[in-house]
Amino acid sequence: MANADNPKTGDQGICSWYGAEGEIPPGHPTACNEGFDRFAMKVAHKSLPCGTRLRVTNDDNGKKLM
Repeated sequence: MANADNPKTGDQGICSWYGAEGEIPPGHPTACNEGFDRFAMKVAHKSLPCGTRLRVTNDDNGKKLM
């Protein structure tokens, strides 16, 4: 299993963003049962558990988010 000392790398996928003002009410429960905050840097994944930390890289410009 991947962890901070032994990260899994190379998986690729498509990221999307949602949460334009009024689209989802603030505080609405998320998949991990946290209140929705459109300014928070949170992700959801079909198979990774809630609380998993990810680094996302934009392949077009090399910029990364962690």
